[in-house]
Amino acid sequence: MMDDPADAPVFAELAAGQLLLDLGPPPAPTFDNFLPGANDTALHALQQLIADQTAGRLPVAPFITLWGPRGSGKTHLLNAAVAHDGQLLSPVASRAAFEAAGHAPLVAADDVDRFNDWQQQVLFNLYNRCREQGRPHVLASLSAPVAQAVLREDLRTRLGWGLVFGLSPLTDEQAQAAVAKRVAERGLSISPDVVPWLLNRFARDMGSLMRAIDALDTYAMQRKRPITVPLLRELVQQQSRLI
Repeated sequence: MMDDPADAPVFAELAAGQLLLDLGPPPAPTFDNFLPGANDTALHALQQLIADQTAGRLPVAPFITLWGPRGSGKTHLLNAAVAHDGQLLSPVASRAAFEAAGHAPLVAADDVDRFNDWQQQVLFNLYNRCREQGRPHVLASLSAPVAQAVLREDLRTRLGWGLVFGLSPLTDEQAQAAVAKRVAERGLSISPDVVPWLLNRFARDMGSLMRAIDALDTYAMQRKRPITVPLLRELVQQQSRLI
């Protein structure tokens, strides 16, 4: 439980990496900086598709659908895939982006279950074009299993044409191990009780956790102190007076 519900805005600010200093944008999503946990099969399938595309080979699975709750890594993986040579579509993408998708070798459609009617129509056409012409390869993400997605029936059918992976957020143990690994790689001095404390109070995705660690690291260096829970409480109290 959070120490004080009134501190919720402070924790939200810390999790967003918005405390004290401009930490800069988070690193670009890549396959290398994705922490798979139980999702390594999906990661390897996407890596294989990109490797085949890069080598000019016909992918074994030109369609991949990912589904899972927020924080499970769907958006990270889709962004990592299109970074090589592709087009990312989302519910807020422009019509120009949807039109350009027809010329891309790889299309990743994020949050498809939030697409409106014309966006669903474009995606439906892209699946059909790939089946007929061998391109573009299509990746998609949903918040629920394909069978439960609130979509037009013909598009739902196409989302199940290829490989479908259900993704899971990191467990507490996986998150603690991942954060500890990142901390060790950076040579930081951190109290072992900091990570469990953060996990009980912050968004469970690694982006939020690592940006919180970044904020704490900067704050600790300013004060020439190790990263501990008392230091974290001090930072939260200081920020609560500024919000």
